[in-house]
Amino acid sequence: MAASIPVASISLTLAALLALPPVARASTPDRPPAPAGVSTWDVEFKAGYLPDIGVNRNIELDVHKENLRLRLNSRVLAEIPREKVIAVVYDSALHSPLVGYFDQVPNDFSKLPPEGWLQGASLAVNLLVMVVTPLILAPIVNRQHFVSLVWKDGDRHRTVTVQVKDGERDEVRQALKGATGIDWVDAPAERKHVERELKAAKGESFVLKLDREVQVAETYLKRGAHRAVVLPREGSRFEMLISKGRGLDLEDILVNTPVLVEGAASRAGEAEVVYREAKAGPGIAQVRVGERRITLPTYPIRAVAEPHEAGGSEATAVRIAAGQYAEGVITRTTLGGKPAFRFGVHRFGFPDIGGDLFVSSTSIDYDAGPSKKGKRQRMHARVSDVRVVKVTSAFGTWHLLLHVGKRRYRFRMDSSPRAAVGRVEAMRNVKRVTEVESRLANFARLAIQDFDSASRTFEEWSSTPAERHAP
Repeated sequence: MAASIPVASISLTLAALLALPPVARASTPDRPPAPAGVSTWDVEFKAGYLPDIGVNRNIELDVHKENLRLRLNSRVLAEIPREKVIAVVYDSALHSPLVGYFDQVPNDFSKLPPEGWLQGASLAVNLLVMVVTPLILAPIVNRQHFVSLVWKDGDRHRTVTVQVKDGERDEVRQALKGATGIDWVDAPAERKHVERELKAAKGESFVLKLDREVQVAETYLKRGAHRAVVLPREGSRFEMLISKGRGLDLEDILVNTPVLVEGAASRAGEAEVVYREAKAGPGIAQVRVGERRITLPTYPIRAVAEPHEAGGSEATAVRIAAGQYAEGVITRTTLGGKPAFRFGVHRFGFPDIGGDLFVSSTSIDYDAGPSKKGKRQRMHARVSDVRVVKVTSAFGTWHLLLHVGKRRYRFRMDSSPRAAVGRVEAMRNVKRVTEVESRLANFARLAIQDFDSASRTFEEWSSTPAERHAP
């Protein structure tokens, strides 16, 4: 994550390094020229984690024979050794941030055969999680090009997504392939491949009849019938895909997970579900179809809006979510050289552009990016000038309301659903969505009123592991 998706065959052994010709770029007063031997492209930061800056910012991508570098003028935001790059993923659609997806599959899933497949399979499956869920069902935006860089940092996976210019797509692809030895995963092609797989496997699918709502891979599956299918993957591995209901078309898939399969395949039909109970609710431990036993990883089961460390963040980000219906991230960063928190928000009255709200002990900044609309929305205030800070509910969403001098600012906390779900389905679960939004907004209020208390709370939340998989 037999006929296999190319993602699963990504090798962790990189090919020999290729020398790259430099790409000439004119220097500007605020951006020095790229060093010799480095190819540089102007890109736009779209998703992931980079210190001190929010999304929609123009940055530089440097590709060198030794490493990849993301840079804002002369400041290096991330330096990625070439041998640490796991994958490069291309798509023509932009999706919700991928924070946490790469660390959902347990690192201790050692019961799956063959022995020693742990690391390679974990990486491959996690890449498939990214390509299929949540990316695969997102609406396509023509003539826009997004590249996600995925790399290993210690025992964590990291990902950053940037948008590249229309005419530079192929140049960037060849440069990244030359530097890393890895060609990028083409997500639109993967969608077509999975469509063909599902069509061919419909006769082998079966029905999971759930008598209660469950969580699988931090995704809610409602009570009722769900069609599922087990597909072979490279190295005698298997993956199970589960749909929203009885359909098995591409747009129906909601969950994919690696599984351990024992016993011969049985004729398709209705499966027996063995549940796993947890304090926050039930999950699925095993599925039985005739003589076949399909065992799932022991995924964490969390309460709605339970704060926990976002996977791959090194305690710099806390994720607050309600399954696939809502997800928000609080990031620890800096503002003016001081510790700060960053929130994804939309300023009320400007619904078409999102931005980042930064809060430090002394300042509040809202940055909606470099566009003309974004520049008009910007705000800066001193915390000492804030007369009123409230958390309010309006129009079915939760807002942070600020009175600064004679000005009023209202920000809706960003709790976007996964791309495969959409706003309509999310709002059918409005109670869960509002729990996420209210927790985000109340933490922002606390950060403004008492930054030290907010910092202590964040420390507690970020020490809650993103993975709690029992053996």
